Amino acid sequence: MNVNRYALSASDAAVVAEMRAASAEHKSDLFGPEARSNSDAELAAAPPAPQEISYQHGTVSGVPGWWVRPVNATPGARLLYLHGGGFVLGSATATRHFAAHLALRIRAEAFVPDYRLAPENPFPAAAEDAVKVYDALSATAEKIVVSGDSAGGGLALALLGTLAGRDEKQRQPVGVAVFSPWADLALTGDSYISRAEADPFVSKATLKHFADQYLKGTDPTNPAASPLYGLTPRTSIPVRIDVGNHEILFDDSVRYAEKLTRAGLSVSLNIWDGMGHGFQAAIGVLGNSATAIEDVGAFLQSCLLFRV
Repeated sequence: MNVNRYALSASDAAVVAEMRAASAEHKSDLFGPEARSNSDAELAAAPPAPQEISYQHGTVSGVPGWWVRPVNATPGARLLYLHGGGFVLGSATATRHFAAHLALRIRAEAFVPDYRLAPENPFPAAAEDAVKVYDALSATAEKIVVSGDSAGGGLALALLGTLAGRDEKQRQPVGVAVFSPWADLALTGDSYISRAEADPFVSKATLKHFADQYLKGTDPTNPAASPLYGLTPRTSIPVRIDVGNHEILFDDSVRYAEKLTRAGLSVSLNIWDGMGHGFQAAIGVLGNSATAIEDVGAFLQSCLLFRV
């Protein structure tokens, strides 16, 4: 396992302190569908990508979403981006601008699906939609990479487990990059307790509430819900995991990286000092957000360029 550490700058520390103070009152709030509009407004506040991007609403294998098309896109290169939101919140509309920053840097058109959300559509709806979209995109792409954040990062890793259980001729992604993936809906990692105070935005109670709405009684260790308990890829697909060291989800990232390492697979674990959940979306506000986008973009582009 390749472990990289990113330091916290004084300027970012000041901004994070302001964010922490602003979010403290609502850190343990329990959200349902009624919070979607507010959540989407916050996510959509990320600066739009440059004008070299066009957006088009579309449907892939019956799942609606947004196409994100950079003018410099390489023919045949695709990015599947899976949004976060605890399987209850989030949308492709709100996340497409963030995905566009990656798409532009890796020179690939992207699709951001609006997979079905809980509690209206509980497990395995989101996982099924992610697999359907991947199958359709990979069938027409020369090379495909997968990325996602939080619950979407968990869906991306669960997708790897699903593909590992299939015929080896199934087209595999040439690279996967996830931001703070929620890989264990059983919430067993030590960091759910040890980083409870350090985490500026997320509480274990909130994640438990999301998991209950999504799982509706399903075993939380089901691999399609919690990839920490699933299969590992049969071949070495490069995987990059980025996580802030002030997140209660920290151990989800560490334990999944260790799982891949034990299987002899390639994984890069990137730890961001002082950063909380979803910091990458604060483009133009946090210096580390810009650095993260550049570095993840470089990683995914190298996968598209050099992996067969």
